[in-house]
Amino acid sequence: MRKWIVSVSLLLVFCHSYYVRAAVRMVDVEPYMREVGWTEMDLQRYLWQYKRTLADFATAEEFKRWLGPPVTEAGVEQLLQRYQLTEEQLEALLGQFGETIQDYTWMNDLDAAVRFYLRSYEHMQRVHDALSSLEFTEDEAKRLFDHVRALPANGKTELQAQATRLTDGKSNPAVLADVWQQLLHTLQLKADMYIVATGQMQPVSARELLERNTRDEDVWIALSDEEGMRIMDLQLPKRTNVVDAMIETEKELLMAGQLAYDMKGTLYGQKMANTASPYVANMLWGAACLFVALLLFWNKKVAR
Repeated sequence: MRKWIVSVSLLLVFCHSYYVRAAVRMVDVEPYMREVGWTEMDLQRYLWQYKRTLADFATAEEFKRWLGPPVTEAGVEQLLQRYQLTEEQLEALLGQFGETIQDYTWMNDLDAAVRFYLRSYEHMQRVHDALSSLEFTEDEAKRLFDHVRALPANGKTELQAQATRLTDGKSNPAVLADVWQQLLHTLQLKADMYIVATGQMQPVSARELLERNTRDEDVWIALSDEEGMRIMDLQLPKRTNVVDAMIETEKELLMAGQLAYDMKGTLYGQKMANTASPYVANMLWGAACLFVALLLFWNKKVAR
């Protein structure tokens, strides 16, 4: 029995050593990263989106397969034929979400984005049309989408609940103000709101703004992330019904937020399940060690 236990233990140690050694390092993929014009920081930022590190891959070849082929003219041409698009239509489609072809390094990512954008184009067009009068731009759309895609996945459920509250409480300034605060909390945004009159900017809360419902002054809303980086500016010109404008703003931000979460699941979710992680091997290693320890304990107890 003891010989058998020792043999199993040595086998487990060998297997564990193999898994520990079989992890990709930056030096293994650095030449390939240079070929596609990526720095180590670019790679780390990309892996972070998928909650991965190089250590999650056993070989450089496995890592390259996970990335997929890089974007090339031939690859883009095949993509255009697949979706029956012209290059101008593709650029317009990506531009609706604040992107260009040059923003993509890997064909799989570009393909997933095009599939998602084609399904979501009408919804995003509605967001742009509704907020265009408030100076919402494509660059701001990109910043908003990039920001939301980095947030926890449960935010989509919260946004759906807030959308229901907004529908039920449109005529109540208190409800509208509360939905606004909850919306900002879910999207992890900060809002600086001002009434602009005679060259002066007077800070105002959402509740005060909605109750005041001014039509004789401009209103400026600056949305930033929690670190203070500006995401977008919205301007409500004079003679605008503030309550109606806030309802529309909340509605479209809710729509944009939900689209961003859908995009996150489409673009990032598809790669997560394909990664062979050594954490599974480490978990099995831990269970095996526990099994061997129990055998040793049982053997010692029987020997007594």
